[in-house]
Amino acid sequence: ARLPTSLEDIRLLLDQQPEAQFQWTPYEDPTIRAVIPDEYFQNPNAWQMKVALINYATMEMHQSDRV
Repeated sequence: ARLPTSLEDIRLLLDQQPEAQFQWTPYEDPTIRAVIPDEYFQNPNAWQMKVALINYATMEMHQSDRV
């Protein structure tokens, strides 16, 4: 079976999975943990907050013959 790549397919698979079979293990990889300050691991409840995600993208036009 192929791995889903579209967001809709991934959401559908997650929604169909029973909660008892889903195990959330953020930052379990030691390579990732090594670059995160220890203070962020003191309170794992902070990882499960619902907040707005705001992403700003900026594009600027420049003349191609100048640096």
